Amino acid sequence: MFRVPVRLSCLLIVWLVLCLPNRTQAQTPAYLWAQPFLRSTSGQTAGGVVGGKVAVDPAGNTYLVGSFSGVARFGAFTLTSAGATDVFVAKLDGSGNYLWAISGGGGSEEQGVNISLDPVGNVYVVGSFRSQPATFGAASISTGNGDKDMFVAKLTAQGSWVWAVRAGGTDDEVGQGVACDGTHVFLAGYSNSDRPVFGPTTLLNASPPSGFVVAAQLSAATGAWTWATGSSGPGGGQASGGQATAIACDGSGGAYVTGSYGILATFGSTTLRSGDFNAIFVARLSPAGNWQWAVRADGTDEDRGLAIAVDGAGNPYITGYFLSPVLTLGSVTLTNASRNGDLFVARLTAAGAFAWATRAGGTGGDSGQGLVVDRAGTAYVAGVFGPGPAAFGPVTVTPVGGRDAFVAAISATGTWQWALAGGSPSDETCPGVGVDAFGNVSFAGTFASPVSPARFGPFTIAGNPGSTTGFVARVGLPQTVRITGDSLLCNAGQVQLQAVTSVAPTAYRWNTGATTATIIVSQPGTYSVQVTFPGGQTSTATFHVTSLSPAVQLLGDTLLCPGQPLQLTATAPGALDYRWNTGATTPTLSVSQPGLYTVTARFSSGCSATASRLVRSPGLQITGGGPWCPASPPTLTAIAPGATRLRWNTGATTAMLLVPGPGTYTLTATYANGCQLTVSEVVAVPTTVIVGDSVLCTGTGVRLTANLPAATAYRWNNGATTASITVNQPGLYRVSASYGNGCTSEAQWLVRAAEAVPVFSLGQDTTLCEGESLVLYAPTLPGTVRQWSDGSTGATLSVQSPGTYSLQLRSACGERTVSRQIAYRSCLFIPNVITPNGDALNEQFVAKGLPTGIWQLRVYSRWGVLVFESADYQHDWGQNAVAGTYYYVFRQAGSPLSYKGWLQVIR
Repeated sequence: MFRVPVRLSCLLIVWLVLCLPNRTQAQTPAYLWAQPFLRSTSGQTAGGVVGGKVAVDPAGNTYLVGSFSGVARFGAFTLTSAGATDVFVAKLDGSGNYLWAISGGGGSEEQGVNISLDPVGNVYVVGSFRSQPATFGAASISTGNGDKDMFVAKLTAQGSWVWAVRAGGTDDEVGQGVACDGTHVFLAGYSNSDRPVFGPTTLLNASPPSGFVVAAQLSAATGAWTWATGSSGPGGGQASGGQATAIACDGSGGAYVTGSYGILATFGSTTLRSGDFNAIFVARLSPAGNWQWAVRADGTDEDRGLAIAVDGAGNPYITGYFLSPVLTLGSVTLTNASRNGDLFVARLTAAGAFAWATRAGGTGGDSGQGLVVDRAGTAYVAGVFGPGPAAFGPVTVTPVGGRDAFVAAISATGTWQWALAGGSPSDETCPGVGVDAFGNVSFAGTFASPVSPARFGPFTIAGNPGSTTGFVARVGLPQTVRITGDSLLCNAGQVQLQAVTSVAPTAYRWNTGATTATIIVSQPGTYSVQVTFPGGQTSTATFHVTSLSPAVQLLGDTLLCPGQPLQLTATAPGALDYRWNTGATTPTLSVSQPGLYTVTARFSSGCSATASRLVRSPGLQITGGGPWCPASPPTLTAIAPGATRLRWNTGATTAMLLVPGPGTYTLTATYANGCQLTVSEVVAVPTTVIVGDSVLCTGTGVRLTANLPAATAYRWNNGATTASITVNQPGLYRVSASYGNGCTSEAQWLVRAAEAVPVFSLGQDTTLCEGESLVLYAPTLPGTVRQWSDGSTGATLSVQSPGTYSLQLRSACGERTVSRQIAYRSCLFIPNVITPNGDALNEQFVAKGLPTGIWQLRVYSRWGVLVFESADYQHDWGQNAVAGTYYYVFRQAGSPLSYKGWLQVIR
């Protein structure tokens, strides 16, 4: 039965930053290169290298971490351990060349377990150490009591140690996962101590020496501990060797952790349970180090989560292996192909729900041990499989011997896309995988074959007798080259051509003899470059450069018919774009206004050419008109630039027309584009009109003007010879106008004398009784216009209310206004005695001066008896009244106005 050691012999800590590639690789890649890292055999017969954890930066540089004993070689760099085993860190460029290698440690045993990068290329490694002290550059750390403690260390991108810190207690601690978001470093692993110390924080393990999950955060700049936390199991501890194997930043300041636990584990407020075997857990930590959620995946046998990564949307992915016949991951179940173990990959949401899960493997022991995810969600998995073939969806790989290394890709929806294998007849480890910004995938591990080489596509790495050998390989899409640059030489100038490759090549060879990536070209022709890549693969590209003398031609009419837009078209073969002075960028421009239109055609190499076209509106006018005289008729002349045909309404088609008589003459001009314009000219018998006033006011003059603009001479009957005269006497004035062609025209104008408005009156101011009316009369004066103060213009004005009333009389020689003040007073008289005795004096009850209107009257006896009533009293009561005293009430109909009093009837 296949088992992976608890210390996680194959593990990847993923580096995920925003610049990882956005594309997926559905096409199966090819091996680009493979390089060894191995122990020197000089004077050594045992030991070797361990590790192969990988991080890759966006530029394609690959970083390795692990441990070695004795002397180890990394290309041209040689490291010597200070004790049993030391930590190594190495960097390769995109072509697989070692750029540097550095070691750290002391006189005992150190292990480099995992590696991560920050966005600017600083390196962070994690692992364990026993030495007292262990030295990492200028930094020196020591264990508490000689057992293993965990360490975290930082290096620059150039391979210099910056700082190193430790954490530990009375038993073993191992750091197994590391990640950095640029500000903080996240650490994950396990502790067997009862009270492990992480800087200022001490954690409690209630069940030592059983291990429990630990996670911590440090400052990326200084290595100062920020917080630390752990899981708990029965009694507050971990019952069965819980450990965190990997950690990844969640993109929002927190982290995701994966690993395994037995029986029961508590993460904050969440408790996970399992059977008698190890189960997989995934948990999320807040930026402050609090457990936010935790989920499990398990079955009925041993199952382990070995690596974790996060996509651009913040979703975590995990990989590992399961021995259970059926592995349950939320609502998803996976069935094992054999009891030797299959690998799995699963994706969760940021809230901790399993989105999907898939498996791969065969009859051997198969394990996913390294994982990285690009921003598009494509996951790249590394690990081991075999013995025997393993199926990754539709792709099957076959090992050379025992368990071989593999690297595979799976889409964001959980579909296997491709898989590649590599190895030797012996067993391999393959814990590391990373991807660069170009989609090239690096993976690393070790093999134990002392004689037979390990093969990775066309690349071979020899075994190391008596020692394990490390490998790091890169796969990517087939290596290609293309040439970029301008394809046109503008006016015998220069262009730059550049060979652009999918990966860094080892050599360039142009057909000009140049061996650089870029060349300068000053002659037209065909240029080619052959590029050699690591491993010997070559690729060739060609590029055609032509000479150009830029020119642009404008086609289209220049005459714009009213209401009919025309089209201007720029023709410039090879132009990249066009720009008109109107702002348009199309080759064809619709023109609806006359004006100068300019287009600039732009070519590659900065070439440009400009052309202009003047668009005008067609013009048509008739000149030479004037008055018509039989003795000297005028000639009309057509002015029509560009016209192809003229036609007068007389039928004539010549530009000049001798006018046969007075009338309207119409000319139609036709132009080459079919446009037609029409204009008319009126030829009339000359008629002189005199304009001016016909009324002469006393003491003033009147200006008379002969209105005939075409006249050349004037003669008035008073001897004047100007177009305008001023007269001071009434009378009949005549003028004779002459024209250049001998025509004459006469007119006359009568000027009469007029007087000023005389003095008049509307009468004296007066006072009327209420209810009375007064009629004002206007005087009758010829030649005047009247207007009363109320705006009326009649001969009279009826006055029924108090006020000032005015009348204005206007004439041609002036105006005069007079007014009259009208006042009203009460003239009411109601008698208190009447004597109806037949002498015709004071016989009836007559009320004088009542306001105008209908008046009601009621008369009561002195005892209140109604003796008389009238709805419209006509002053006729009392003739037959009995002598005595009466009470009267006058009331105006429709009004609250009333009069009351006593009346005595005497006989």
